[in-house]
Amino acid sequence: MKKLFLCTMLILATASIAVADLRNSVWGDDEAAVRARERGSFHSASYPEEGLKALVFNDTFAGLDVFVIYLLHNDRLVQTKYHFPQGHMQTSRFLEDYDRVNRLLRQQNGAPDESGEFWRNGSFRENLDRGQLIAVGELMLMSRWEIAGTDIVHVLRGDRLLISHEIHFISAAFGGTLN
Repeated sequence: MKKLFLCTMLILATASIAVADLRNSVWGDDEAAVRARERGSFHSASYPEEGLKALVFNDTFAGLDVFVIYLLHNDRLVQTKYHFPQGHMQTSRFLEDYDRVNRLLRQQNGAPDESGEFWRNGSFRENLDRGQLIAVGELMLMSRWEIAGTDIVHVLRGDRLLISHEIHFISAAFGGTLN
């Protein structure tokens, strides 16, 4: 019965998440299973805090280079993160990348449960373009889906002129949190 339940959950997760998936892994997989199923090239492993291990692989997503980061808590997969390391000189290029990835996520997962612009306080709204507003941390773009026990959070944010573009796949069942 347990095997039937796990197979059903795997089929539901795979069907619902499609391209924006867990890359053939399943929530709760151990490190050996994640490594065996991963198609990207291994980059590194780190231990950001006690009980947490990060496995990093290189690949592409939506035509962009990406670091695929698996977060395992006590050797169980709780989160997968796609970090886009593109370093553009023009902030508008980050917006283009975000829009490209967001369109793909919408194609795969339908309309997000939540999506929009989130402002710190709006004090620079009139003086800077959207890319600059993101770079200084005034504006954040975010879309979020909740599908088959997985929260998918796509975010473009910045601080001190550094822009971060990521997708987080977070397990509801295994207690993953947005890192």
